Amino acid sequence: MAGFEVTTEDRVTLEGEKVVFYNRESAKPKVSAADIRYLFLDAETYNDAHLVAPGYDVHFLEQEWRSWWFDSGMPELGSPAKAFVGFCKSRYKRRPNP
Repeated sequence: MAGFEVTTEDRVTLEGEKVVFYNRESAKPKVSAADIRYLFLDAETYNDAHLVAPGYDVHFLEQEWRSWWFDSGMPELGSPAKAFVGFCKSRYKRRPNP
């Protein structure tokens, strides 16, 4: 194909005469739990989470929050504690009954 160039950064490759497209999800690098840079949350943060999301298991919410954070590209957080408590507050507002 004239004028068509495939680089290693593309989600499209040329294999012989076939063009192969990769799904965005499958193109994400597979990262083990040990490779994820975990954010530290102190005991006070868990207490605050209990206050804004009564009845919820805050450790389960923490797992959901970390997964959401990872799936969103692990953006830099100014205050991980505030971000987590905000996540819990939002969850409780949307679904007050766990």
